[in-house]
Amino acid sequence: MAFIWIKHLLVCLSLLSVFFDLSHATSSSITTPKKRNYEKYHYYIIEVIDDSFATPKDVEQLLGVQYEGQVGVLDNYHIFSFQKNLAARSDSESEETHDRVLARYEQLKNLRRSNSSSKKRSMQIIDSILSVDKQVLRKRHKRAPPPIPSPKNETGLVTIADSLGIADPGFEYQWHLLNPIEHNDINVTGVWEEGITGKGVYAAIVDDGLDATSDDLAGNFFAEGSYDFNDAVPIPLPRLSDDTHGTRCAGEIAAVKNDVCGIGVAPDAKIAGIRILSGQISDADEAEALNYAYQKNQIYSCSWGPPDDGQSTEAPKGVILQAIIKGIKEGRGGKGSIFVFASGNGGAVDDNCNFDGYTNSIYTVTVGAVDRTHSHPYYAEKCSALLISTYSSGSGSYIYTTDVGKQSCTNMHGGTSAAAPIATGVFSLVLQIRPDLSWRDLQYLTMISAVPFNLNEKEWIRNYAGRLYSHKWGYGKLDAYRIVQNAKTHKNLGSQVYIEMPIIVLNTPIPFTDSGIVSSVNVTQIDLDNANFSRLEHITVTINIDHTRRGDIEVDLISPYGTVSHLGATRRYDEYKGGLTNWTFMSVIHWGESPIGEWFIQVRDRQNPEHSGIFKNWMLKLWGEIVTPTSPPSSPSPVIESPSPVIESPVLPALPTQSGIASESRSSTWIFAIFGMGAAFIFAGIAYFAKRRFWDKRGGRSFFSRETYEFSALQSGDVTSGADVSIPLNKQFMTSKELFDAFGDSSGDEDDEIDNESYAASGSNNDDNQ
Repeated sequence: MAFIWIKHLLVCLSLLSVFFDLSHATSSSITTPKKRNYEKYHYYIIEVIDDSFATPKDVEQLLGVQYEGQVGVLDNYHIFSFQKNLAARSDSESEETHDRVLARYEQLKNLRRSNSSSKKRSMQIIDSILSVDKQVLRKRHKRAPPPIPSPKNETGLVTIADSLGIADPGFEYQWHLLNPIEHNDINVTGVWEEGITGKGVYAAIVDDGLDATSDDLAGNFFAEGSYDFNDAVPIPLPRLSDDTHGTRCAGEIAAVKNDVCGIGVAPDAKIAGIRILSGQISDADEAEALNYAYQKNQIYSCSWGPPDDGQSTEAPKGVILQAIIKGIKEGRGGKGSIFVFASGNGGAVDDNCNFDGYTNSIYTVTVGAVDRTHSHPYYAEKCSALLISTYSSGSGSYIYTTDVGKQSCTNMHGGTSAAAPIATGVFSLVLQIRPDLSWRDLQYLTMISAVPFNLNEKEWIRNYAGRLYSHKWGYGKLDAYRIVQNAKTHKNLGSQVYIEMPIIVLNTPIPFTDSGIVSSVNVTQIDLDNANFSRLEHITVTINIDHTRRGDIEVDLISPYGTVSHLGATRRYDEYKGGLTNWTFMSVIHWGESPIGEWFIQVRDRQNPEHSGIFKNWMLKLWGEIVTPTSPPSSPSPVIESPSPVIESPVLPALPTQSGIASESRSSTWIFAIFGMGAAFIFAGIAYFAKRRFWDKRGGRSFFSRETYEFSALQSGDVTSGADVSIPLNKQFMTSKELFDAFGDSSGDEDDEIDNESYAASGSNNDDNQ
């Protein structure tokens, strides 16, 4: 008997050992990056076809370098080092211009070309190397504009009352969460009442550090998902005098409920800090940062990018691009990492977020800014890649949030830097109730849940799918209650597919005229069928233009139904003489439109007659949803109902082309539409008289009765069907006490009735008063 008990004990111990090993493996699956010494070593990222064929050891011996390890989670990307010659400054400068490793690689490649039939192992290793990229240190730029002086009260805090010149009524400083004056806020309190506060969601702030000792942040700090790539230490604490940006962004997302600096949008979400902005980093560092703990961190909030100077054109490439794609394909268990990027603060210098490859990527959610009065801030960039906007500084107000220090707060946070974390907080609320959403699902929900505002603005257009869009604000402002309600009934999208049209080669000088040069490509039903393509989402246009002054170039994309995407706008400070080489623009404006028909690209040069350019070639790529049994047809979509007033799209002028632009397809569409409406009227008349004669006389309730119609409209169904289902916006709380107590028990029925009546009377939350 004793033997049996001992046997069972050993089995249990064995199982416990296995469990411990698995737990340990899971907890240690996040590989700590190896510290690199850029002062002492050169570093190279080498991509190989297959690690099993050409091992890192093979590459080491062939090129005379030292293997440092894989680049993060990227298969087939490895980093190697080569010690610098620090004997003399002149020798060091010579090393930079005549790199020994790169020279050795080129020598071996040339040797391979001259002896292609060689069976030597060294030649086979060269065949397996796809690229050798020397690492260069560079700095990313935070997206917070210089502060504008504003009045302060005795505590030093800029309140809503201060900025409006009225007596302080005693409400909180966080007007972006609750704004009882203009009623312009993210509409989040009703979401909190439902108990949706970001529980179980992990957001990473990729920035200049995060003060994990702050009373606002300590309770939500997620150490396992954090790392300092600037100082190569685990905890990314702020260390420099200006390391305040990341802490402020983190407070917007997930400051806990206390009496220090208010609360975050998702006060129960966990926040990680990934520090990269406090110094120069390499592409390898950035790639590892964007994938760091990518099975634990669900959202990456990025309020940074290339310089917002109106003259830079920079996109992630090589290992950084691969890291973003890796996150999209495999992050969050295959649902895709959510990358949220601030649109940029170069508006005052004519910068445009379509010249930033991070914000014009189909894989990122690009967030613009709107101020408390629903005005467009001077700093906020416009572009056709802008998906959504939310609140930030402007009109004398800023975002009040956590600052570096145990109980420190700031009233001077702003720029698109402040808008992106608010969006991250809202997305955290969505992922709490729908962790199964893919990265495309979240983008789709963002688009259909957006609330247009300032509808008298001339920039609002209506695309052929019936949705309003502005190059200033995207599809509108982000509304927390609306997107959460839509998420509850959302059915996940099908897989992503794309159609890549043939390259259109022109090599034609761009005339100095208002019409410029126009080229087109025709998308047919056969193209869609061959790709199993159902519904259009993103569009990318890759273009090559030679020009003596890049800032003079204008590029527009026009859909078969006349919807215009301003892909490239003029930039007065962009003096670059090289034009655009393989530059990819992106547009979200055509989401839901039928892709069938002729798409036009118009390139113009109207600024400086002393400069000129040649339109070399371009390629259109359509990204969308695969055909599924529930997918809508790809035929032209009718204009659908919208909760906003109808605003007609601007009339597209006739565009000259080499072959002329046919309008036959549009005429046919209108003819069919007229016949269809006529048939509908006839059917309605017959049904009406049948109802009067037969149904009503029998005391029955007609299918066409008003009551039945209203019920059917309310049950209009699946928000993913392509229809613009209107989710009613929730009531607004009117006092700071109610904002702070939104997590507690909701008010009684009598209070709810009073609140609903006052809310209905004010119409405060549907932008009709704007």
